[in-house]
Amino acid sequence: MKLKLPENFSPEERGQMAEDYFRKGYNCCQAVILAFSDIIEANAGTDSRFLASIGSGFGGGMGRMREVCGGFSGMVMAAGLILPADNPSDMQARTANYSLVQEFAAEFKEKNGCSRIVVAWAASTEIYVPVDMEIHGTLAALEAAMKADDRQHIA
Repeated sequence: MKLKLPENFSPEERGQMAEDYFRKGYNCCQAVILAFSDIIEANAGTDSRFLASIGSGFGGGMGRMREVCGGFSGMVMAAGLILPADNPSDMQARTANYSLVQEFAAEFKEKNGCSRIVVAWAASTEIYVPVDMEIHGTLAALEAAMKADDRQHIA
C-alpha cells in the first residue's frame, strides 16, 4: 500500500501540526507521525492512538539513549508508508524506500545544520514540560537553561 497524499497537502502545515503535537506533550517521533495521522488513517485504516503507541519509544533519542532523533524517526516511519517496502523480494521498492529516507536525511541535516542525526543533548523530550517563552522562546535562553541544568523548565 502506497500512501496517497491529498491534493492540498502542505509540508509547512504538517510541520506546524507536528510542533503543536509536541507542545501538547508528545515526543518528537509521536508528534511527526501524528501530524500525518489523518492521511495514515485514510490509507491504512489505523488510528492516532495506535500511531502514538508505536512512536512512544522513540523519544529522547530512542528511549532516552540520546541516539537517533525522534523527529527523524517519525519521518522514517512516514517514509515507510509513502513508499513501502513490505515485500522482502521487491528490491525496487526497498531501493525506493531507502532513497526516500536518504532524501529526508539530507534535507533534515541541511535544515538543522548537522552532520549526524543523533540527540547529543535534548531538552523537553523526556517528559512534558510546559512551554515557557522566557526559556523556550530563543535558542540562547534554551541553551542557558540546559547549561544551568534547569530541570524546572527543561527535561
